[in-house]
Amino acid sequence: MEKYIILNKKIWFIIIIIISLISVFLKILAIDKFEFDSKNILDIEKSFRMVDNISISGSFESAGLIYYFINIFNLNSIEEWAIYISILFIFINFKIVENIKIIKVKNFLFLLISLFLWYIIAAGITKEVIQSIYFIIIYIIIKHKRITRNYKCLFSVVLLCISAILFREYYVLVAFFTLIMYIIYINLRKKVYSKKKMYIISQLYIFFVIGIFLFIISYIFPEEYERIIYLRSLGYAYLEEVGTDSLIKNLIDGDNIYIYIINYIINYIRILIPIDLVIIGKLYYIPFIIYQIILVYFYIKNISIMKVLDDNKFLSITIMTAFFMVSAFMEPDYGSWIRHQTACYYLIVLLLE
Repeated sequence: MEKYIILNKKIWFIIIIIISLISVFLKILAIDKFEFDSKNILDIEKSFRMVDNISISGSFESAGLIYYFINIFNLNSIEEWAIYISILFIFINFKIVENIKIIKVKNFLFLLISLFLWYIIAAGITKEVIQSIYFIIIYIIIKHKRITRNYKCLFSVVLLCISAILFREYYVLVAFFTLIMYIIYINLRKKVYSKKKMYIISQLYIFFVIGIFLFIISYIFPEEYERIIYLRSLGYAYLEEVGTDSLIKNLIDGDNIYIYIINYIINYIRILIPIDLVIIGKLYYIPFIIYQIILVYFYIKNISIMKVLDDNKFLSITIMTAFFMVSAFMEPDYGSWIRHQTACYYLIVLLLE
């Protein structure tokens, strides 16, 4: 029998304040462990304050410009930014959850874990904060009661395309696969399958779509095809220089399309179920392993019953599927994967509420 917990706005506000305070304290305590790209963005933001003409040539400069405009307190350190962004998002994250009055205990606990992870990883002068803003807008679109399901999907796809133009180029793939998987899953919902069969078929469609997609673009857009298949390898040199033991390297050598598709399927499974981290066996990977296993549990649970999901959960699971599909193309290591995945917190809320 499922157990539920009853909440109100006051309790949610207290919870979010406590989580933000604990996460900021831990982040400042071990700030060198949470720098990631923050130092580069901070340097760019500082440089914008010293010049009259600002030029933008990539996602780091775009992020630096955004932080330049919101730096009303003349912040100069990663620690100060962590406190500033955490305070701002206390109110944003409160608005996201304030109307959840009753929730299953296991859902509630995972929501808290996901929120804590968001604050630890994203809250600060990071690209993940900007990435999160796009997903917050998607959350608002999906929750809007007067927009039909098809238009919610369309508006979400358009927003992902805008984010690809302004911030992360690969989001155009997330937008594309969101639309494709939405069409496929809408039709799959009409079928009568067991939960197990529904899940297996939903995943087989992913690999089928990826295979067809790669074959088509390899002939029509060969340059874009080359960019996609080498997305992950672009991060290897930098990560190996910085030092990491969690690289997601292809297990099968070769560069033809058939081997790439096989490697893609393997890597898709590896990012969802972090077997590599279990094999590495280091203690500091245990929290992520547990988190990822629980996330996959909720993902499988929801996609297996997509036939009876409400529109909000169905759209959330569809966009998450597209996000996972693209991540299997480009994530070079588990550290990058968990950072980028934190923005999905706002989709996770839709699944859990």
